[in-house]
Amino acid sequence: MAPEVHVPTDGELAPEMVARLAVLPPLNVHRFLALVPSCFEGWQDLLGGIYAAGLDPQLRETVICRVGARAGCEYELFQHRVLAEQNGITEAALDMILNSEEVQGLGEDADLLCRVADEMHGGGPLTDPTFQRFISRFDEHTAMAWLMLIGHYACVVRVLNGARVPLEDSPPLRGAGSPQG
Repeated sequence: MAPEVHVPTDGELAPEMVARLAVLPPLNVHRFLALVPSCFEGWQDLLGGIYAAGLDPQLRETVICRVGARAGCEYELFQHRVLAEQNGITEAALDMILNSEEVQGLGEDADLLCRVADEMHGGGPLTDPTFQRFISRFDEHTAMAWLMLIGHYACVVRVLNGARVPLEDSPPLRGAGSPQG
């Protein structure tokens, strides 16, 4: 049997982490992050800041699902398919986001943001045409918020894939507005 990182139980975590987890949706990723308490609050603060940045929720979930799909991150998609559905993304649109080589036909903003996520997934800078379209379309605040969202979720999917965080039995985010509840 291959070694694995197991989902820590309350008894294996510090009492202050158990108390902190009690106010969050019961996500396995939260329990994994609790193994590194010095990073936990910073991670949660960044996530909260991204969700408070005023980004369109449907576009936000479109981009998060695209980042998860590009990384082949089953855990991220398990969580955010629910949020995508709750934010009005149709099954046909989700199929395109998850499976198309290039997203086209979801609308100018969704198509552009998926392109930005695709180019950032490659690890290099945005191509000049994409960068010009991106900065022409969004004001500086919004452009930076999109880049923070994409960068954050690029980190998330790498941690999830690297640790092999297991899926929960059912999606804990059903009815929640974000991974923070």
